Amino acid sequence: ILSTIFETPESKVTSIPEPQKSEPSKFEPTKPEAPKAEASDPTPPIAQPLKILVAEDNSVNMLLARTILKRIAPNATLLEAKNGMEAVDFCKRTLPDLILMDVQMPEMNGYEATKIIRGLEHGTHVPVIAFTAGNVRSERDAALAAGMDDFVVKPVVEEMIAAVLNKWLHFKEHAGGPEQEALHAGEGKHFDTEVLKRYAGNDEEMVREVIALTKAELKESLLVLESQVRQNDLTGLHATGHKLYGTAASAGLITLSKLARRFEHLPAGELGLMQPLIAETREEIALVLDLLMEILDS
Repeated sequence: ILSTIFETPESKVTSIPEPQKSEPSKFEPTKPEAPKAEASDPTPPIAQPLKILVAEDNSVNMLLARTILKRIAPNATLLEAKNGMEAVDFCKRTLPDLILMDVQMPEMNGYEATKIIRGLEHGTHVPVIAFTAGNVRSERDAALAAGMDDFVVKPVVEEMIAAVLNKWLHFKEHAGGPEQEALHAGEGKHFDTEVLKRYAGNDEEMVREVIALTKAELKESLLVLESQVRQNDLTGLHATGHKLYGTAASAGLITLSKLARRFEHLPAGELGLMQPLIAETREEIALVLDLLMEILDS
């Protein structure tokens, strides 16, 4: 019955606790001769050979996630963890390209697992998308405070999964390192307009609203950061850096997002870096505010 509903061939998926028994299998690419659905999928499949970790203790939700990921990322390798501890154990061996993390799991919940995984990152950042049971502010705030980047409300819907994957994997392509950054000269290095188009399309009113909100958030974040630098408030800098990263990533502000990450992960023993970092951030915010104004004027 399930094969008929999902119309996808079965695939073997590696279970995290027993990596020595079998290697994680890649999803079979969608075959050209396979029958097409009556309604075409508005979101094109992600062709990259990604490695995606799904941490979910509910077998039904795992099945849905597996089926959806197979459709929207046919070349991906899917790895499954039944709790946060298994997810952490996998990340200790190798970091995936993206993690879908349930927030409530036995042995170790998603919040705790994400905090540990953040400590395993060295010069990189793995997008962690939270699976939450309800669209409540407290749960969303807890996910962001734990270091998660975004969230999807259960029950899992294909359009939502496709949206977050395209959002965070697209951004990761542009924020991966100096080699990739060098490809984006001039304005593109600071502001990727394609990210904004994903939200607003050709809706001029929506573009103006997003830019106005972004400008307000940037100005507020800069004031808070400057105050926290003066007070040597490391905890506050971590929290404000995380918030600024969310704003910058959503708006496609590539360089600023990297500066925000440096604040978020600023080590306690390197407080001397705060002054040059806040100066660089102040300059970058002034630059992107000018770019945003140019877009509004045009």
